[in-house]
Amino acid sequence: MLEDPNREESGPGRESDGPGNRATHHVVGVALDHDRARCVHHLVEESARLMPDRVAVAAGGATRTFAEVDAFGNRLARTLRDVGVATSDIVALCLDRVVDLPGSLVGVLKAGAAYLPLDPAHPVQRLRDTLAQAGPACIVTTQDHGAIFEGLDIPVLTLDRDAARLAAQPDTAPDVQVGPGDLAYVIYTSGSTGRPKGVEVEHRNLVAFLEAMRREPGLGPEDTLLGVTTLSFDIAGLEIWLPLMVGARLVLASRTEVVRATELLALIDAFDVTVMQATPVLWRSLVESGWAGKPNLRALCGGETLPRDLAVSLIRRVGVLWNLYGPTETTIWSTLERVTDPERPITIGRPIANTTVHILDEAGRSAGPGVAGELCIGGEGVARGYRDRADLTSESFRETETASGPARIYRTGDLARFDSEGRLIYLGRRDQQVKIRGHRIELEEIEGALNAHPLVRSAVVAAFKVGSDLRLAAFTVLEPYGDVTGSELRQHLRGILPDVMIPSRYLPLDALPQTTSGKVDRAALPNPFLDARHAQASHELPATELERTIARVWRDLLGIEAVGANDNFFEIGGHSLLSVRAASAIKSETGIELNPRFFFYSTLRQLAASMSALDRAM
Repeated sequence: MLEDPNREESGPGRESDGPGNRATHHVVGVALDHDRARCVHHLVEESARLMPDRVAVAAGGATRTFAEVDAFGNRLARTLRDVGVATSDIVALCLDRVVDLPGSLVGVLKAGAAYLPLDPAHPVQRLRDTLAQAGPACIVTTQDHGAIFEGLDIPVLTLDRDAARLAAQPDTAPDVQVGPGDLAYVIYTSGSTGRPKGVEVEHRNLVAFLEAMRREPGLGPEDTLLGVTTLSFDIAGLEIWLPLMVGARLVLASRTEVVRATELLALIDAFDVTVMQATPVLWRSLVESGWAGKPNLRALCGGETLPRDLAVSLIRRVGVLWNLYGPTETTIWSTLERVTDPERPITIGRPIANTTVHILDEAGRSAGPGVAGELCIGGEGVARGYRDRADLTSESFRETETASGPARIYRTGDLARFDSEGRLIYLGRRDQQVKIRGHRIELEEIEGALNAHPLVRSAVVAAFKVGSDLRLAAFTVLEPYGDVTGSELRQHLRGILPDVMIPSRYLPLDALPQTTSGKVDRAALPNPFLDARHAQASHELPATELERTIARVWRDLLGIEAVGANDNFFEIGGHSLLSVRAASAIKSETGIELNPRFFFYSTLRQLAASMSALDRAM
């Protein structure tokens, strides 16, 4: 079993396993009492009763009060029941971050159903595959996304087209009985078996999480929270439900505003935002845009490791910085730490209220003091399991004996240890799962999609650290006489996988390296991000001063040695947030403003030609 060489002696939070056993390697969060009979929508109803006229949601120039959110939810719930949605059904929601998104979630829960969030930016085939797995009774969307669901044998309720039908319903809640053990939502995450798996989260899980978050890091009626996360990413649950629960104001940023730092900062200032939750990548984009900071802002950072340099930058700019950790299977966040001194090791802290964390060895026993092991999580946030996947549920959700008695825990697959103060130090994964821009990704799922290409005999995907980012590379062995380019493989994957799962590099190999036991030797794979020959076979050096300027910006942002004139920004490691930063940097160098969307379709040379034309037209 992995053991940290700098192991520390036992500290707070450890108890005895019993006579003759080692010290228990677990820490228990604060015991927090709350009304465990309530469901999530009951929390919203209470806010609507106590502060009906207070603005609850602002988005796209529109607002909704708490009373309006609750009333919209009631009308939608009645409409859903009219179209046949029954208690314990699933309702798919495919919506942008619009002003009626929170009310739509409320409506699904009031109808007695659980919501299935779908990201309209994901490939259509992936969305349809998710629907086939989840089996929803209805789909709620808007006309913008209606084409995604054409031809499916599932009722579709379109909020804008069916507005009159919704408006005709009474504002009062339907008489539907929902209990804390009923499902609140099902959210699909990347799966190592090659297909996503649906995590089933109950009302009691989500309510317990929200009560813990209300306490720490804390949120109150005086706060304004800026929501920047797509609904299909589970951390959006904090952004939407916590303000609705405590009477705070929620400001929803559009997809465009999120990727453009200047627009996001304008929202922060315009609404005097006091709380924002984001991944390290998004926080870094704000810092590197020249943001001076906001002293009354509480910054919540999670989804992947918080780098020390970013922590230093944020501490200088915000009032309070929190580092958070948690898998989807234990309801959003499970541990947290307030970061005040980045000179000390940045840990993932201690468990939130009503949560227990355990460090177990390979035999499932408590590891010793300071010894690394698998991080397992117990408590009120542990989800029901995986939808229609009893095998995966029994593998990952276990009953175990602890010093406090039997407990149900979730095996995260993460390695960690406690320091002498009882804080968790994250040490990495025990499998091939990685985090890219906060999203949990199983490399096997990407490999399965590559192997589905008729010209690919075998494929392996690996992650490489490039600067502060983690980037994916695909290594393929092609069929005899097979001829497929990296661009073609990328296009193949774009029809199957979300952008965050698409590798930046594609390297054909004669054979995949193997260990003596016949497994793929990932350690022997070349790092394509360090090899100047990574560029296309027709690698051509930038020729003009403008091309060389663009290449320099790309090299600095992507952390690579060489950029060719025929390279595409996204095919050499770029992503949407980086494209905005690249456009900003290029404007600073040249004075020419570019739409970041140009980066999707243009090579460096084509981009330079477009810029020259724009410059001449000015």
